Amino acid sequence: MVYDGFGPADLRQACAELSLWDHGALASRQLGGTRLSLGTGSSYGLQVPWMDSTPEEKQLWQTLLERPCEWVDGLLPLRTNLAPRT
Repeated sequence: MVYDGFGPADLRQACAELSLWDHGALASRQLGGTRLSLGTGSSYGLQVPWMDSTPEEKQLWQTLLERPCEWVDGLLPLRTNLAPRT
């Protein structure tokens, strides 16, 4: 995705995936992550597997959308597996 022109209205169709990694000298491994979205299962009218936020992730994303330009504190558990939930 190119972020040029990515506006507030697009955030309802988007998903922000954040992951935490352990980077070592010889190897790296993913420790976990989270997906912030509305969890609708679709983006711009297309079914997508990555729009699968948990209820906690959805609530935080909704709060962020409702409070633009404001600091929002949140605490989310890391998913150990970011494969799409079914």
